[in-house]
Amino acid sequence: MEFRAYFKHMDSSLPLYAYAEKKLGERIGKYSLDPLVAHVTFDVDGDHHRAQCQVSGTGFSVTVEHADPENMYSCIDILADKLDRRLRRQKEKLRSHKVRRIAELDLYRAARVEQEALEMSDSVDAAAVIRFEQARLKMLARRSGSGTVERPLHS
Repeated sequence: MEFRAYFKHMDSSLPLYAYAEKKLGERIGKYSLDPLVAHVTFDVDGDHHRAQCQVSGTGFSVTVEHADPENMYSCIDILADKLDRRLRRQKEKLRSHKVRRIAELDLYRAARVEQEALEMSDSVDAAAVIRFEQARLKMLARRSGSGTVERPLHS
């Protein structure tokens, strides 16, 4: 996971960065094995502390934001809870779509196997045709009483 932090209108703080990486990294890591990119922006506007986190992965992007008048650490805690809920919801969406897609693929594969079976049954085996024709000629010869039957000419 790639984790980046940006500080606006405030000095960069290594303890704040480490705390955010620990809290948000735990939540993000639970939901995906794919490489994710997390951008966290810390902003101070007067007495309001604001944190915004954008997580991007394969095929999705989630953005959460929270402002708190007290301090940035409580803002990160609440941001982690919001991010947890959003990522859980995103994972459920992907799972339900994936299940539907797998079911569609299974139906397609079943139809394809059935089609291939029909194509194979429609194909004509030359050896089987020759055996059938020999058996038919023998049957005609027995019915007519003679041992030989002239073959009809095919046009």
